[in-house]
Amino acid sequence: KFLQNYQSTANDGRVQFTKQFTSNLSVEAAVKKYTEFFKSSGWTAPSTIKSPVVLLKKAETAMIVVNKGTGEANSVVEVTLLQKK
Repeated sequence: KFLQNYQSTANDGRVQFTKQFTSNLSVEAAVKKYTEFFKSSGWTAPSTIKSPVVLLKKAETAMIVVNKGTGEANSVVEVTLLQKK
């Protein structure tokens, strides 16, 4: 379930995209899954994978933040991408 989905532009032209959604995965499993997804697309990640994870690719930066969810959601995942315009 998507909780937030937005885009904004900074004064210097950088564009930020953020998506926040719930997941049935545990916090640890969600961090691993989404970090591995970015790594398989050529992003570099730290050797220790722990939320928040900051990934880099050329002039772009991505951040994955996973927190414990409530109710039916085991975790809440937020993925933010900051790129040059």
